[in-house]
Amino acid sequence: PDHLSPHTTTSAHEHHDDHEHHSRYETERLAVESQEPEAPGERLVGALVEVLSQNGHLDLSRLHAAAETVEILCQPMTAEAIGPRVVARAWKDPEFKRRLLADAQTAIKTDFDFDATNATAPTQLVAVADDSKLKHVAVCTLCSCYPISVLGISPAWYKDVKYRARAVREPRKLLKEDFGIDLDQDTQIRVVDSTADCLYIVIPQPPPDVDRATEEELASRVTRDSMIGVGRLK
Repeated sequence: PDHLSPHTTTSAHEHHDDHEHHSRYETERLAVESQEPEAPGERLVGALVEVLSQNGHLDLSRLHAAAETVEILCQPMTAEAIGPRVVARAWKDPEFKRRLLADAQTAIKTDFDFDATNATAPTQLVAVADDSKLKHVAVCTLCSCYPISVLGISPAWYKDVKYRARAVREPRKLLKEDFGIDLDQDTQIRVVDSTADCLYIVIPQPPPDVDRATEEELASRVTRDSMIGVGRLK
């Protein structure tokens, strides 16, 4: 890929397994997978979910939507609104999108008078944009670094050891099996790895009616998961 940073990897990560030395991401994967034992019945639950979804008896998108609803009810997401507004502005205003991708924090401060730095640490926010041939997935392989100031409270699965490991090792399978997103094989997946200093917001592809919809209407269709890179628009 032409603009990877030290915090990014891609689906091509799968092709580097023959290196003699572990990459940073392989080392992190091994570390996170060894952090906690497998929960009782975890493999059985995973197998049941896989079989039910393959047979058409379980809609993964509805399952995740229900889980997200529960999380929203249980945890107030006080800063959630700014993320969708940023995405909608990027869809409608090419100049804002250019500035956003170049310097997300400055662009958001200029256009929304909002400080995108996490309150708990002096973080840098980076915006990355999907297109027809490129899909971004955000993760924090070491712990749970997440842009709370822009996306609100992080979902429980984002901190889960298996999401963190699989996002790096097998992002295509993760998207299909856990989130119901089946990408074409020619779509590249770029995994962006957050740290305490550098956090990400994904700008998903705009909907087909982007030119006819207002910015407010578009913002109402942006979901938290779509800004992480694992969900669809409403």
